[in-house]
Amino acid sequence: MSAGKKIKSKTGPPPWRRGRRLAKILGALVLAALLADGCRLEEGRPGAGPPGRNEAGEARLDGRVLRVSDGDSLIVAARNGRRLTVRLYGVDAPELGQDHGRASRDYLAALLSGKAVALERHGRDQYGRLLARVYLDGRALDEALVRDGQAWVYSQYCQEIWCAKRLAEQREARRQRLGLWRTPRPTPPWVWRRERSGRR
Repeated sequence: MSAGKKIKSKTGPPPWRRGRRLAKILGALVLAALLADGCRLEEGRPGAGPPGRNEAGEARLDGRVLRVSDGDSLIVAARNGRRLTVRLYGVDAPELGQDHGRASRDYLAALLSGKAVALERHGRDQYGRLLARVYLDGRALDEALVRDGQAWVYSQYCQEIWCAKRLAEQREARRQRLGLWRTPRPTPPWVWRRERSGRR
């Protein structure tokens, strides 16, 4: 072999090139993991359908609506055999004795009566009723009620991230004079209840 010829290395690419290739592979794996995790977060976001468990770790409940009592209360037969009195979380519909009270109840009954629903639990109210977001076909009912002017956002208790969106929908329903907003100055149900309790 002449001294002028270069000897080819059989050891592969230099170490710095191998390190760059390894970094690219690791980067791709990390990106794939982040994308998969993002998909799981998207599935559990508010409004995308009820999660498997709520913030307290309670399992979601599935059942069928037996009766709608008023614009924000219903009776549900759960799959586990229990009969549940459910109060919709985050909204407050007119009471039956108020203007638009019966119309609000009839609206909810038309949507839910006999239908299969999913319940995302949020504890219990002072009367022992189950507080829950109710989902029909993956969509939360509080959205439909507020958007169509059938209920107020119960802002005193609704402290979730999605409550801000409900308030914006309420403003739009009021601007369009939908449902209960056809009355120029409708009385919120919590004010109506307080006034009636003060008369006793």
